[in-house]
Amino acid sequence: MLSLDTSALDLQQIDVPTLVVHVRGDRSLGVGHGRVLAETIPGAEYLEVDGADHFWPTLDNWRDVVDAHIEFVCGSAPKRGTRREFATVMFTDIVGSTDLARSLGDQAWRATIESHDRLAHRKVAQFGGRIVKSTGDGMLATFPIPSAAAAAARAFRAELAAIDLRVRAGLHAGEIEVHENADISGIAVNAAARVEHAATDGS
Repeated sequence: MLSLDTSALDLQQIDVPTLVVHVRGDRSLGVGHGRVLAETIPGAEYLEVDGADHFWPTLDNWRDVVDAHIEFVCGSAPKRGTRREFATVMFTDIVGSTDLARSLGDQAWRATIESHDRLAHRKVAQFGGRIVKSTGDGMLATFPIPSAAAAAARAFRAELAAIDLRVRAGLHAGEIEVHENADISGIAVNAAARVEHAATDGS
């Protein structure tokens, strides 16, 4: 696997709108590199897409990346079909992620996030959920029923505690809009985000 060394670059001096895109399963350049770039460049937006190929135009979901670029440049994405469904939405966030990343350093932080993501995918799948997207230091996921989401959140917190990570989780059940690119939106999504932000550390 390749590595990316940006230590000689002053990324904090970048003063233009920036979109960082990385394929989650990139086998050539670990996803942690993209996350560090997005965290370091002031005001950068970060998009992480499913797949395992470094060259995103070959992905099955290449249209998602194109739409993201169009939205970034033009302010709105092409209108595509959506559907409404009932779901329990879950947001999670690593407690104190900024301070933890600073204390660990880039390499150790990337390894920590990769461990977090592996556990997230395993626990969400175990309880019948779907990860919608990574938020850099957390995730957005949906579950068919509230009890499954609550069980997944408890199990996820317990697994992360074993590697000295604490997370906040916010859950809310309601109707959501599922877009053609599998992203979600709606009042229930916003409510889950507010619950997560209001949660105490490790709850």
